[in-house]
Amino acid sequence: MTHHICYLVILNLFFLIIPIWFLSIGFKNQGKCENPLLPLWLIFVGILIIIDRIIYWKILFNKVKKLMEDVPQDGRKKNWFENFWWISIKYALEGVMLIAVALGAIWSYEQLGRPIYLCKSSVLFSVSGFCIIASITYIVSLIGTIYIFCMNCKAKFDRKVTMWLYSYIL
Repeated sequence: MTHHICYLVILNLFFLIIPIWFLSIGFKNQGKCENPLLPLWLIFVGILIIIDRIIYWKILFNKVKKLMEDVPQDGRKKNWFENFWWISIKYALEGVMLIAVALGAIWSYEQLGRPIYLCKSSVLFSVSGFCIIASITYIVSLIGTIYIFCMNCKAKFDRKVTMWLYSYIL
C-alpha cells in the first residue's frame, strides 16, 4: 500500500515540475519569439496542468471522504453528484488539452524548419517534446479504449451465442 502512495506522490511532484517549467519559460520568452503563440501556449498548458491536478485531488479527496462515511440504511451512497460534476469538468479539461496539444504540435512543427533567432530553443523543445509525449499517451489510451470496447462487445456476443446454444440444445 505504501508503494502506491509513494508512486502517487512522485507522479504528482512530476506533474508539478512540468507546469512550473512551462510557466517560467513562457513568461521569460513572452514577446521574444518569432511565433508569439509558443510562449503563450506554454503558459496556457501550464495553467491547464495545474487545474487538472487540483481537480484530480478534489475527486480523490471526495472518494476517500465517501469511504470514511457510513453507508446509509438504504444502501445508497451520498453525494455521488458532486464527483459527477468534477469528473465532467476533468473530461472537458482533457478535451481542451487535446486541442492544445494538436495546436502546439502544429506551431512547433512550423518553427522546426526555420532558424531560431529570437526564441530560445528551450521554448521550442519544451512545446514539441510535450506534444510528442502527450500524443503518444493519447494514442496508447485510444488503443486501450478500443481494445476494452472490443472485448466488451466480444463478451456480449459470447453470452448471446451461449444463450442461443443453450436454448437450441434444450
